[in-house]
Amino acid sequence: MKESELIEIGAGIALMGIEQELQGSFGVVGLLGFLLLTIGLRAVNTTLAYAGALVLIMLTVQA
Repeated sequence: MKESELIEIGAGIALMGIEQELQGSFGVVGLLGFLLLTIGLRAVNTTLAYAGALVLIMLTVQA
């Protein structure tokens, strides 16, 4: 395996852990915000990234 493949696998595992933690803390809405943020960053779509970040910020402030 190449080093870049190992980094991608590690990042994927970390993202799965973050998703599980968010879902436990903030429920489905937190998971939706995280997915919007992740998809927006990967697709270089600032609208989706901002929407996901806004959802996560609102949940954090509310808690």
